[in-house]
Amino acid sequence: ELKTALTQKAEGIPLFIEEIAKTLLDLGFVSRENGHYRVTKRLDEVNVPDTIQGIIMARLDRLGGDGKRAVQLASVIGRQFAARVLERVAGVSGQLEGLLQELKTLEIVYEQGLLPEPAYIFKHAVIQDVAYNSLLVQERKQLHCSVGHAIEELYSDRLAKHYGELAYHFVRGEDWAKAMEYSALAARSAAESYSNVEAERHYREALVAASKFEPTDRGALASLYMARAAVLNIVGRYAEAISDYERALEIARSAGDRAREVQILLGIGAVHFAAHEQGPMLERNEQALVLAREIGSKPFEAILEVMRATSRLISGPTLETVPEFERVVELAEASGIPNVSALAHHGLGNALQWQGDFDRGLVELKRSKELAEKIHVGFLKATSTFFTGWAHQSMGDYEEALRWFGEGAQYAEGSGDRVMMAIAPNLPGGVHLELFDLDEALRINVEGYEKACQFSPWTEPRGHSLTKAGLAYLERGDFALAEKFFLRAAELLQDRDEFFRWRWQIALLRGRGELALARGRHEEAWKFATESLDLASKTISRKHIARAQWLQGEILAASGRLDKAAATLDASARLAEKIRTPREIWMARAALGRVLSKQGKDTDAEQSFIKAVGAIQRVASKLSTPRLRKSFLSAEPVRDIYKAVGQSVPDTN
Repeated sequence: ELKTALTQKAEGIPLFIEEIAKTLLDLGFVSRENGHYRVTKRLDEVNVPDTIQGIIMARLDRLGGDGKRAVQLASVIGRQFAARVLERVAGVSGQLEGLLQELKTLEIVYEQGLLPEPAYIFKHAVIQDVAYNSLLVQERKQLHCSVGHAIEELYSDRLAKHYGELAYHFVRGEDWAKAMEYSALAARSAAESYSNVEAERHYREALVAASKFEPTDRGALASLYMARAAVLNIVGRYAEAISDYERALEIARSAGDRAREVQILLGIGAVHFAAHEQGPMLERNEQALVLAREIGSKPFEAILEVMRATSRLISGPTLETVPEFERVVELAEASGIPNVSALAHHGLGNALQWQGDFDRGLVELKRSKELAEKIHVGFLKATSTFFTGWAHQSMGDYEEALRWFGEGAQYAEGSGDRVMMAIAPNLPGGVHLELFDLDEALRINVEGYEKACQFSPWTEPRGHSLTKAGLAYLERGDFALAEKFFLRAAELLQDRDEFFRWRWQIALLRGRGELALARGRHEEAWKFATESLDLASKTISRKHIARAQWLQGEILAASGRLDKAAATLDASARLAEKIRTPREIWMARAALGRVLSKQGKDTDAEQSFIKAVGAIQRVASKLSTPRLRKSFLSAEPVRDIYKAVGQSVPDTN
């Protein structure tokens, strides 16, 4: 009878069944004996509300005045609530403990363990909702303010941990001045931990609160717009970011605050940079520079010099890039502004690692990352991390590269930084490709392409992913699929977006050259190899210069021009040895060894193969992951080199 009644009334909803059963127990229609329920009165005589909310409200009404009031007050504090906050809001002491014990017994709340002070949680969110909605709207507002004041008083020594709660209560209590204050503080705290989506929500609430009254400090209002704009830029909402900066600009100009105006123009320039809008970016930066000089601000001039140098990296570094950034680093350090120094060290480190000066590059990138973490600039932290990973990959320290790429990806996911979320997924794919772990390389790069399309409209992360997937298929010997991916990447070259295109176009051109060579199309292969070399030389990309020279040497050898092939491959190997990139060393030395063998120069050939083996062993010595070590040492190109010198491949376990 009981089972049938519960099923019919609750329609199979577990919480509804639970609350009906408790109601029947409370009213004496059911008793519990030895773990079993027994009907003690006719169930058709009981009047049970038809909704879960009605049943819960009836249970609360049966608590008595003090018990019901305690639940209502707790519902305003939140799903979880500290006992002393409830005690302060209720204005009682001593008797609250008994009420809370009763609520625990009735399974309305549970006590939470492992907390620094007694705290409770509503068993079900719906219980809190019913209690909360039983209060009149005006009373709820007053109680939210009371809770906010109680938290301020009780936790004055650690208020920062409660900014979010304070913002919540003062917003709902419509104390707009405090709502603005604590929402802004909660936003800043979230932004400093790279929780940008949460930060944007708090900044939005702060601005809504500000619209409800007239803040006397217009500069604080401008700062709010600027702060939200910076967060919107990170999460890829560029139009909204520009709009917020424009609102801040109106306030700054109306107040004659020219220093703030420079800051805002720089912010707008940063949004245009992120949105790959080079013309508007340069225009805003120039406006900022003119204004900075008018007001005689050397720190702002330093910022703009850093921005100028950084913007020139868009189309690739030149011979002047490193000296320019060295000068800019001095200016930045003299400015005393940490974020300027972080950006300057970042640019110098990037240029150095790209040009093959890895040791110096890593020092600069480490400095940039340390500063970025200190001042909570996530974009610089992430890109310094990624560039550090690239440097380690180039130096053949593949597992260290994976560690750095993983750290950067963790930031990207946690921060909601859409640019980093587009870039991060494909980066490990290059490591697996160079270690001949081709299945994993393909999986990562295909997924990386999909993520790049999901999170960013820009071509660079898509170009990288497609090119590396094509190279993986080429290594497998699947020429048709390699060509398919290369052509899809080549189509991106028609896009208007040219930001950092050179970084993946160099590899794409070389990959297409390798494919043409594999098919015996020597003229086509030479064309692509030469274009790759020209672009690598233009951007001082020494690792890629060595790779393009290697490809040219292979083409010359396949064409029977052995003397030229030997000279070209020797140049490739010497450059790679100079910048200490093991992959380029062993590939060029092995190719040179094969050419020298064809020329009958067996002793020279053996020496070249031995140098290739040395480079391979340096890579293998740093591989502790069995799968990666096995995929590398078991690869046919590696086994062929050991065979050429009459050695066995090292143990792959």
